Amino acid sequence: MHKYIQRILIASVIVSLLPTLLRAFQIHAPILEWLSLSSYGIREWKLFQIFTYPLLFSFDIRMDALALLAPLFMVFVARLANFFLEVEGPKNLFKFYLGSCVAPFVVLYGIYLATGANFLYFGPQPLFYALISYSLFILPDLELLFFIFPIRARNFIWLGLGLSLFFSIESGNYTPLIATATGVFYGYLYGLKTLKRHSPFTTLKRFEKTLFRFFEVFKARQKCVIVDFKTGRQILK
Repeated sequence: MHKYIQRILIASVIVSLLPTLLRAFQIHAPILEWLSLSSYGIREWKLFQIFTYPLLFSFDIRMDALALLAPLFMVFVARLANFFLEVEGPKNLFKFYLGSCVAPFVVLYGIYLATGANFLYFGPQPLFYALISYSLFILPDLELLFFIFPIRARNFIWLGLGLSLFFSIESGNYTPLIATATGVFYGYLYGLKTLKRHSPFTTLKRFEKTLFRFFEVFKARQKCVIVDFKTGRQILK
């Protein structure tokens, strides 16, 4: 496993278990409030939250015993990240991580500006589902474990979104569903743009052809320059 992924994994496990350890020693510190992604934090210009919220494991903070599962879950995320790294390299993995952090923030903050609904979110689910969506472009028959049961990754995505929808309806809080769905869509778009191949979701082929045409038009409109290799200066047309 690449040292870059190992460092993220270690940081995530430490941060996730920190609230449980502090409560065990009766030390009160608002770790989750500081590092979670929230409308309040953005209003207060705590922009570091955009990049720290995936390091927190999103089980209910009152259920300390479940926090012990954080290392197992993050190891699973790290294995997917390691697969991405082998295909794309460390630089693109870093860009992918930043994008999976920023995308849910942009969507949630846009909803907040449009509706005034405050939000609070933490957890690696957007990154996790983004990695699965991307992996499907390379391994369409990829299988994951749902507890002890093997399940195809494409079905795992629908299962995850369905469970998020169920719990969102039950709690009246749709923030986790929005963040998870944004992660799925980000990984999907990233795979389409970088790998330039269709996803295993055959019903989306017409939509994907439209996106391919959009990517080509956008690429054609990007400014190109001609440079003299000897001087390093631009040659005017």
